[in-house]
Amino acid sequence: MSLLSQAERHRRRAVSRLVVLVGVVVLLVLVLVWGVLRATGGTDDTAGDDPAASVPTPVGPLPTAVPSQSGTWTMPPVEDGPLILPPSARVVDGVPVGYPHTTEGAISAAARYTQAAITLDAGQASRVGEVAAAPSYLGASDAFASAVQSTRRGLGVAATGSTGGAYLTYQPGAYLVRDATPDRVEVWILGIVDGAGPATGGVSRTGSSVAQHVMVWAEDDWLLTDTGDTPDVPAPAPGSEAAYTEGWRDLAIA
Repeated sequence: MSLLSQAERHRRRAVSRLVVLVGVVVLLVLVLVWGVLRATGGTDDTAGDDPAASVPTPVGPLPTAVPSQSGTWTMPPVEDGPLILPPSARVVDGVPVGYPHTTEGAISAAARYTQAAITLDAGQASRVGEVAAAPSYLGASDAFASAVQSTRRGLGVAATGSTGGAYLTYQPGAYLVRDATPDRVEVWILGIVDGAGPATGGVSRTGSSVAQHVMVWAEDDWLLTDTGDTPDVPAPAPGSEAAYTEGWRDLAIA
């Protein structure tokens, strides 16, 4: 499974937890540590109903200074405000691509690819796999599309065809750099999933979601890799004290 798969797993868990108040989800059916998406089996997840689980445990120390193409990468203080992500240079088949060869560029690519792949449009997710996956990431396009079909069913919508008014969106809000070199950056993206469908009675449900990515510099751009299985990590609300304590830093898309 890839990091995108992981993202998909978290997004499905968020929707399932808020929709049925029982969270039964997994992914490695799924992606977006996006395969943003690759689905696997489900696990019984009731942590969302446990008050004690509202305060996530630390995910580990951050690198204090690691080299990047732009110099020395350090985490900016919270009071410095959000990291303004560099924009993409162009759009290919609806997917924003073309990022600077810097750590900030890798973060921007990870956030925007995740946002593009978390959708109820299997065709769009497939295009993310075609355009944004590294050459070594075989089958990314099919994996991303399959994850979307699984998500649609979770919202009570047919795997293909009209969504009947159902929707799913993802808004990135924070990032966590776990490791960085000039050509490889492990970055986690924390965002808010918002979805609604027949399974929610048409009522909007929201929840935090973590997408774990390893970005590699290839073909003059930052691309997604298939990272295999990834650990489950807490998903605090972006901008919360718990998020800052764990090392998350705010981001903003210009």
